[in-house]
Amino acid sequence: AGRRVEAESHLWRGAKIWDDIILEHPHLRDAADHAHARQWLGGMLMRTKRFEPAERELVKANQIYEHLVATEPDNAEWRGRLAHNRSYLGDLYFRRGEFSRSAEYRRKATELREALYQEYPHVYEHQRRLVVCYFDLMLSCAKEKKYDEARELIDKRHQLILEFERSYPQAPRKPGRFAWAVYELGKLMFEQGDLEGAREQFQRAHDYFVQDAVEFPTQFKAQHWLSWFLVSCPLVEFRDHLRARDPARHALDLKPDDPDAIGVLGVVEYRHDNLRGAAAALHEAMRL
Repeated sequence: AGRRVEAESHLWRGAKIWDDIILEHPHLRDAADHAHARQWLGGMLMRTKRFEPAERELVKANQIYEHLVATEPDNAEWRGRLAHNRSYLGDLYFRRGEFSRSAEYRRKATELREALYQEYPHVYEHQRRLVVCYFDLMLSCAKEKKYDEARELIDKRHQLILEFERSYPQAPRKPGRFAWAVYELGKLMFEQGDLEGAREQFQRAHDYFVQDAVEFPTQFKAQHWLSWFLVSCPLVEFRDHLRARDPARHALDLKPDDPDAIGVLGVVEYRHDNLRGAAAALHEAMRL
């Protein structure tokens, strides 16, 4: 509800209370909750870009979780919490530009998630978080220009999603589930000068966005993301304002007050030399 300062104050107080509890009652369950409090606090500090105190809290939580897992190595809950905390540390180092350290912690988190998934293949939470781990580790690898590993992680991620959809055909599929991973890899390759690699990934992203727009004709995101890609892909050879107009208008039919969709339509109209329509759309997007 926007009450960040108040929330942070409660997290600091909670962490201090857990410090006192652990001194009096050093039980394993209390230690796990103590680590959880530190993790929540570290996560909030990280999201507000206070990286040094965030790192201290997350390292503390990591040490506690590692001790718990060493004490009870078969405890799936604590292994999951350790993996989650390692993911937080990977995020922190990624935001701080320390991509090697980010990859180190994200790789450790991924290995734990893979082990949990192998042991509990029908637990949705393990599968869902492993999909996220593959995506995050892919970004860290791409930042280090380890493109082969990044591609392998995308393939693993996509295979896992397909396995889930085969196992749970009644679960609703979502647009973007394949497109965004290859798009993000393409963008990082483009930024780092690997134009051939970027072209390959942007082509895959294009095909996935088109597939989603066809498969999900009544879903706003599927139409909006295709139009957005066609007007803003970093590699200009994939831009196609003529093709972007229909999905852009379709997206607005589905969600008339969305500022991003209105902005995309403004860009489309500008590239069609409809300057009055473009200006009206862009001003409306800024107003919203």
